[in-house]
Amino acid sequence: MDHRLMEAEAKLTPLQRELLSLIGEGKTDHQIAQALNIDEVLTKAYITAMLCRLGVNTTPPSPRRKLERCSKPHLAGREF
Repeated sequence: MDHRLMEAEAKLTPLQRELLSLIGEGKTDHQIAQALNIDEVLTKAYITAMLCRLGVNTTPPSPRRKLERCSKPHLAGREF
């Protein structure tokens, strides 16, 4: 295993490791919330905390969000 990956994983709590695993499986926030039996809003907060702990300060916009932007007339033609 890559040394940097091992260092990053060592920073995570067991719950954060589980979150990372579920994200790696391609689960949505909703599916993660169901798997952990917690509220979806809490799931998003946990994911944000995990990303901060790893030094990641942004996440890419979801494809759905990009499509919503394209369907709005005032955003038509803008690059994203």
